[in-house]
Amino acid sequence: MLFVAPLFILSIPTAYLEETCDENCKFTDRYITPESMKNWPVTCKKVCGNIFINANTSLTEKQLKEKFNKLTALVGNIEIQYTDYQSLDFLGQKLNIYAGMNGVAIRLNANLTNASAIGSWTAKTWTRWHIYYNPKLDMTPFCDRALHTSNMDFNVYGNLKNCGCKNVRIGPSSLKSYSNCTSIDGGLQNGLFITQVNDTMDLSGLLKLKTITGRLEIYQTNLTNLSFLGNLETINMTLSEEMNIIDIWSNSKLTKLGFGSLKNLLPGTQKLRISFAFNNPALCITTNELQLLAEHSVELYMDPALNLCPDLNRKDGEKVCKFNDLESLEPDCQHVMGDVLVDSNNEKFAPNMGNVTNIYGSLMVKGTKELTSLDFLENLQQVANFTVDRNNPLIQINSNEKLQSVSFPNMKVSQMIQNETLSKIKKSFQFPLYPFSKDFQVIRIKDNTLEIFKDAEQCKKLEKSTKTEIEYNDKSCDHITPGGDEEQKTEDDSNIKSQDDPNTEPSKKSSGGCWNLSTTVLLLLYLL
Repeated sequence: MLFVAPLFILSIPTAYLEETCDENCKFTDRYITPESMKNWPVTCKKVCGNIFINANTSLTEKQLKEKFNKLTALVGNIEIQYTDYQSLDFLGQKLNIYAGMNGVAIRLNANLTNASAIGSWTAKTWTRWHIYYNPKLDMTPFCDRALHTSNMDFNVYGNLKNCGCKNVRIGPSSLKSYSNCTSIDGGLQNGLFITQVNDTMDLSGLLKLKTITGRLEIYQTNLTNLSFLGNLETINMTLSEEMNIIDIWSNSKLTKLGFGSLKNLLPGTQKLRISFAFNNPALCITTNELQLLAEHSVELYMDPALNLCPDLNRKDGEKVCKFNDLESLEPDCQHVMGDVLVDSNNEKFAPNMGNVTNIYGSLMVKGTKELTSLDFLENLQQVANFTVDRNNPLIQINSNEKLQSVSFPNMKVSQMIQNETLSKIKKSFQFPLYPFSKDFQVIRIKDNTLEIFKDAEQCKKLEKSTKTEIEYNDKSCDHITPGGDEEQKTEDDSNIKSQDDPNTEPSKKSSGGCWNLSTTVLLLLYLL
């Protein structure tokens, strides 16, 4: 049985019709038939209404062409299906279309061979064009037009010749058409779209896919995972006008992704953003996937929030450990999942962190008695989490008795990608803390017994290397003076110092109850 994907034709809002069309240029009949065409406004160049043509139209191409002879603009949708027409020329070669989202459908026309009219039709509103199962139609001359036109989204398959791996939309009826794509080209606004599929369908053909030029959108499926995209390596949006590089929404059974090979996210004219919305609440991402987001500073939208998968295996073979306590942490761990705490009870096991490069959670060094430095974190490159909260920073170094300095030699901002896009150099940066936020992300260093920074420059050096604000004893780096003291000394501290110094002259002592010139004069007057 032939499966025909449901097509939802959207009506044009009435207010829009009234605003753009003359009252005498409206066509309200649902289908084109000999009877309804008596109502067609033959003298109007711009007509508001739908053109729905099917097997019951019972008009020849010549008759239709005579009726549509004046038409140059249609504010409405076009559907041509189950006909014996050989050409679409009856709608003219210069037609401006103001249609709804799924506003153009040309499907299941057994004898259609000439679609040259499509090459000159212009979409004035963003419209998806469904052109499929026309067994004699060659669509290849028109494929590139949709790639480079911002208002056209082609859904083309099942014709004599299609668009290959350009602008791919996968659903139950189109799935078999895309089993050999190693790369997909989505042009300005499109890419790979997957919907209405489930785990019982054969998606293994997509295991060949390595590169998507454009964006990836997966929505309204019953998939439990996306392992069929397990060999995808690159999503390149350098030519795209869209913001979201990945959209995954309304997948009620989705619990895992499976992007084990994905390592390159190339930004376009907008910053990188990935959206997860209305999926299964149990949906989790792996350390590989969270590291990918962090390395590319992806802006992440989640509703509901994502979880971190408990898997301890990575495709790159690097060791992943779950943090329970520092004593039991294996010394060869490179990736640690959980909130790492170093305190007086476990500080002697701090060297167990020596090989750790990534923490997925948070890091707190608090209340240690013997630690003098953070040398055991010399290989740490990044701390990542799903959310950012200034009240609970990802890194906190607090209340340590002998700690003399704070440094993270491998935790630096680095340039990930540089490519030429639209004659401009585009750069992507990896930030040591993820998610990156100038307003909310801080490293908190507070209430340590010894001076951590000798001056503001030391503090700012760490700030610069991590691209993160340093909050030192509840203040910014600018409040640190040479010697490590905070900028503002209290007047009482100054007075006490003056009183304790026997070499301080009376005239130079402060007036807070201590000798000064005024006090001496008053005493002499009293004695007289």
